[in-house]
Formats: sequence, C-alpha cells, structure tokens
Amino acid sequence: MAAGLAAAVGEDPGAPAVQDLVRRHRAWVSVFWTPDAAAYRGLVRMYVEDGRFRAAYDAAGPGTADFLARAADVFADRALS
Repeated sequence: MAAGLAAAVGEDPGAPAVQDLVRRHRAWVSVFWTPDAAAYRGLVRMYVEDGRFRAAYDAAGPGTADFLARAADVFADRALS
C-alpha cells in the first residue's frame, strides 16, 4: 500500500489511480473499523502528525504521509461526504 502511494507522490491527489489507492487504503482500514469522512481525515492526519506513523509511511518514500493526507481529503470529499 505505502509503496504504491510513494510511487504516486507528485501526481495529482485527485487522479483516478491515486484515488483508487486511497480507496484501497480505506478498505484496509475498514477491516477493523469503518470511518466516516471526518474520522478518516482524522486518522490520516494522525499519520502526518505522529512521528511513528509518518516514519512508517515515509519509509516507502519521502512525502508519502503528506501525500496520503492530501489524497484522503479528496477521497473524503468525493466518496464519503
């Protein structure tokens, strides 16, 4: 999952291929809990703000956590609101 996002860093966060990666990420999260738009945004924001999560995502490539946060905002607006 993170590798695909890392490969997409720099692309338009709203691009269909990027949004498919985010859809898959939310589906993975939803195995444990199904977040609504606000909760999903909050979860992904935590990936940016918590150094442990940022490091885990950015290990796949610099900027991956920030990119996921931007793309998840688009996803939440389009698919969850």
